[in-house]
Amino acid sequence: MNLLLENVQVDVTSDPGRQRRVPRTVSAGVLLGAALALLVGIRLLTVEAVFRGSDIVLLSNDPYFYLYLTERMLTDGISAGSPQTGGRPEPLLILTLALVSTLLGGVSQADFVLAVYPVFTAFLSGILVFVLTRTLTGDNRIAVVAVIILAVTPLHASRTALGSADHHAFDYFWLLLTATTLIWLFVKTEATQRDRWLVGSVFGIAITGQTLAWGASPLMLVPVGVAIGVSSIVLIETEDPVQPVLAISAGLGLAAVVVQLINHLTAWHSQVVAGVPVGLFIEALTILGLLYVVDRFDRSWPTLLGCELMSIFIAAIAVWLVVPELGDVTVGLISEFTAYIERLQGSGIGETKPIIAAFGPVVGPLVLLGFSPFLGLPAVVWGAVRAVRRHEPAWIVLVVYALWFLALAFVQRRFAVQLGLFLSVFAAIGFVFMLAWFGVLVPPQISASNTAKSVQQTLPLPDRRRFIFLAGFGGVGIGSGTVYSRYILSEISIDDAAYEAAAWMREYATEQNWTYPRNYVLAHWGRARMYNYFVNGESRSYSYAREHYEAFMFDSDAAAWYDQLNSRVGFVVTRDEINTNSFQIHARLHDAYGSASNVSAGVSHFRAVWESADRSVKVFTLVPGVTVTGTGPPETELTLVTSFDIAGTDRTIQYRRQTTTDEDGAFSLTLAHPGTYEFTDRSQRVIVREADIRDGAELTVQM
Repeated sequence: MNLLLENVQVDVTSDPGRQRRVPRTVSAGVLLGAALALLVGIRLLTVEAVFRGSDIVLLSNDPYFYLYLTERMLTDGISAGSPQTGGRPEPLLILTLALVSTLLGGVSQADFVLAVYPVFTAFLSGILVFVLTRTLTGDNRIAVVAVIILAVTPLHASRTALGSADHHAFDYFWLLLTATTLIWLFVKTEATQRDRWLVGSVFGIAITGQTLAWGASPLMLVPVGVAIGVSSIVLIETEDPVQPVLAISAGLGLAAVVVQLINHLTAWHSQVVAGVPVGLFIEALTILGLLYVVDRFDRSWPTLLGCELMSIFIAAIAVWLVVPELGDVTVGLISEFTAYIERLQGSGIGETKPIIAAFGPVVGPLVLLGFSPFLGLPAVVWGAVRAVRRHEPAWIVLVVYALWFLALAFVQRRFAVQLGLFLSVFAAIGFVFMLAWFGVLVPPQISASNTAKSVQQTLPLPDRRRFIFLAGFGGVGIGSGTVYSRYILSEISIDDAAYEAAAWMREYATEQNWTYPRNYVLAHWGRARMYNYFVNGESRSYSYAREHYEAFMFDSDAAAWYDQLNSRVGFVVTRDEINTNSFQIHARLHDAYGSASNVSAGVSHFRAVWESADRSVKVFTLVPGVTVTGTGPPETELTLVTSFDIAGTDRTIQYRRQTTTDEDGAFSLTLAHPGTYEFTDRSQRVIVREADIRDGAELTVQM
C-alpha cells in the first residue's frame, strides 16, 4: 500500500561536512500498477479450472447462457435486433461479446472472449475506483488503498474472475463510470468549459450504457436521481450551484435521446426501462431551474427544498391526470417485482438470499465483502456529515450510492457487489485514518482537487518500523480477502469430476450418433447448463432440470419416471451431495448403480456407464432394457446376477436384480445391462445382448 510517512536516506553532498536528509519516494503510478496487478492476479486464481486442454470451462451456471446466446448470434449473423438480443434482459452485453468475438476470429473464439471479459472489466473498474477516489479526496494514498480493497473484496473477485462470464461484470463498469463522471462534475467546478462538456457527454454515454445493459437497470439508476435531488440542497450553499447541474442535465438529455432512438429501432427494453433517462432528464431540468431561481433571489436551502417537494407534488398530479394508466403500470411493476423476490427466496439460488443469510450478520459480510463494511460504514456517516458541513455535494452522491446498495444487499446479496464498489472508497478512507491514529501514517488532508497537478504524484516510503506495522495491517486485510475469494471461487468453479463427466458424455454421445434431445443431460439445475453446453450445445435454459431433477431423485417409482423422461433425456448425472434414503431413486442409482440391495429393489431402465475417480459423480443412460419373463416355483424370490465394467474407473460392478414369482409361478423383470445372467441357487443362465437392450426385446426363461 502507498504511504505518506517520514523516512530518509543520507545524501552526501559536495561538502563532506554536511549531510542533508532526502525522502525516499515512490511514484503513485507504480503503486497503482501494483494494486491493479493484485486485482487481476486474484481474478486469475481460476485459470487452471477454466483452461482445460482444448476446452474452456466457464464458472458456475449462468455464463453458459450468455455463451449460448453469443454463439447463436455469431452463427445467425450479428444484428442489434437479433432474437438473441431482442427481448433478452442483457442485449447490449450479448451484442458487445459477439462483436469482440468477431474481431478475434468468430464463433470459435466466443468462449475465450466470455472467459476473459470479466477480468478486463475488473481492471477498468479498478482504474475507475482510483479516479473516483482521487477526485473526491485529492489523496493518491487513499485512491490506491481503495483499489487494493476492491481487489480483495471476495464477492467482487468472484463476479469478475476469469470465467465468471455473467452480465454482472459488465454492469459494474457502467455503474462506476456513471458514478465517477457524476462526482467529477460536482467536484471540478473550476474545470474549463470544454472539459466539463466532455465529461458531461461521457456521463450521458454511461447512463446510456447502464440503461441498455440490463433489464433491471432502473435499480442501478435510482441513486442518480436521488443523488441529484439531495445534493441540490447542499449545492445551493455553494458559489455557483447552477453550473454542475447544467452539465449533468446535458448528459442526461443525451442519454434520453440515444436510449429512445436505440430502443425504437431494436425494442431491447420496455418503455418503462427506456423511459428512465427521460425521467432523470426532466428531474435534472427541474432542479436546474429551481437552483437558478432560488440562487437569483438569494434564498436558502429550506426554500429550495420546499420548491422541490411542491414540484414533486405537482408532477404527480399532472401525470395522474394526463397519463392515468401510468399509475396502474407502476403499481403492477412493484407487485411483479415483489412477487419475483418472494419466489426467488425459496429457489435455493445463492445470490437471491440476503447478505446475512449464509454466514450471519457479522461473519457473512466479512466473508463476502472482507473488512470493507467495518471500515467503510462509519466513513459513510462521516462523508454525509462532511457533505452538509462543508457544502460538498459530491460526497452526497457517494453516500447515496452506498446506502442504496446497502439496502438492496439486505434483499438480495447479488447487490452486495455494487455495495462493495463504493464501500471500497469509504473503507480506504477509514483504513488510512486508522493507520494515522496508530501513528503509522501522516493523517490525510481530504480535499477534492481541481487540478491533477495539485495531487501529490510521488509518495515518501515508510521507515522500517512503520513498514512492519503497515505490512501487518495490510497483510491481514489482503490475506483474509484472498482466502475468502479463493473459497468462493472454489465453490463456483466446475470441479474436475463434473468436467470429466461432461467430456465423457460428449464423446459417448458422438459415438452413439445421438442428437438433441436424445443427448440431453438431466442434472442438478446448478450444473445443467454446463453439462448440456459441452454435450449438446443447448445451454439456453435450466428450467427442465429445475422442474424435474429433484422430484425424480427423491421419488421411488423409477419405471414411471423412465416413461416420462425417455423421450427427453439421454443422460442422468448423480452426485454424492444429495442425501436420500435407500428406497429413493438417487440412492438406488448413485449408491447401488441401479442394482438391487438388501433394502431396495434395483432400477430397470437406468444403466450406470461412467463414474469419476473419487466416485462422487456418476453418469447413467436411459435404455429400454430387456424384459425377461418366465415361470418358476410359485411365490419364490429369484435373483439374477451379472457384472459390468464402468468407464472412468474401469471397475467391475456386480449387477443384481431380484423378482418374486406370483402364485402361478410367473415373473417378469427388466434388465438394463447386457451380459450373461445367472440365477442364484439355480443352474439357469440368460444371455442378454446389447441389441436386445436397445430394442427393448423380451426373453423367455423356463425354470
